[in-house]
Amino acid sequence: MDLEVKRLVTEVVDDLAKLEVVLFFHAHPNFIDSAARIARRMGSEESKVDAALQALSEAGFVERFVLGEGRYILYAYSQSPRVRRLVERLSRAYHEDPGQRQEMVRMLLKL
Repeated sequence: MDLEVKRLVTEVVDDLAKLEVVLFFHAHPNFIDSAARIARRMGSEESKVDAALQALSEAGFVERFVLGEGRYILYAYSQSPRVRRLVERLSRAYHEDPGQRQEMVRMLLKL
C-alpha cells in the first residue's frame, strides 16, 4: 500500500466509520447536508457518522458549516485538491485491490 495512503488510514481515517464517510463524500463530492441526513443516506448509525464527521472536519477532510446561529450544522467534502487526490488514491486502493482493502480493514480493526 502507498505510504501516504497507509499514513492516512493510520492517522486520520482510523476507524470504519471515518473510512465510510470519506468514501461516501468521494463518491458524492457535491453532497452537503447534516450528520443525521448523511447517516440516513449511508444507512449508518447517526452517532458514529456524527463523530466521524467532527473528526474529519478537524483533520480538514470535511468542511463544517454552522448556520442559523448554530441551529444547523452541515458538512461537505473538502475542496482541497490535495485532500481529494489523496482520497482518490485511498478509494482506488480500497475498491480496486482486494489485498489492499483487506489490509486497510485489518488496520482499522487492529487485527
